[in-house]
Amino acid sequence: MQQPLTMDTQKEFQILVRRKIPYLSEGLWIVVFSLSLVMALFYFFMLPTKNASGEMATAYYILVVPGWLKKLSAVASFGLLIVTSLYFIARLKTPGVLIVSDNSIFIKGKQLDLTIPFSNIKRIYFNDLMNLLRQPKDKMQIVIQQKSNKTTVFFLANYDDADLAIGTFSKINNAEFAFYEDNMTTMHDDDD
Repeated sequence: MQQPLTMDTQKEFQILVRRKIPYLSEGLWIVVFSLSLVMALFYFFMLPTKNASGEMATAYYILVVPGWLKKLSAVASFGLLIVTSLYFIARLKTPGVLIVSDNSIFIKGKQLDLTIPFSNIKRIYFNDLMNLLRQPKDKMQIVIQQKSNKTTVFFLANYDDADLAIGTFSKINNAEFAFYEDNMTTMHDDDD
């Protein structure tokens, strides 16, 4: 039988939770990617005019570029502006509070009320996020993987709370702990 976690007081942390609407977020990403491919095709088609004068590039566009590509690239350019904006709006993070009590973790926020008992926790990952150049972004992402393989992902709103959060979570007896794994399925890749 597992001994309960004993803390003097509950620990609270301000967090940011990305509210994803699964099909909407993925659908918008597919549309953005598709429109980008159309624009890349148009770019490669116009590549021979790279060093040409404006008049020659215009003549090449009028005489050589197929009509379907002209229409498709016009729709893609306007579509990218609109769909990219919608995609980033859909990815906004909402503030919440993480409460670690004696036997459960509570995540509360706008339209969010989640309770995770310690007995359901399989692993907890701590990711100190890096940019593409592998420089620290001063953002701590925490991923809680439950025994049912459901994952809960959130960011600490205040990076300075990272050490306290790691210390608090380390008192959970039945969970495994890991730090950043490149092959882990989380949201760190699509974070700005």
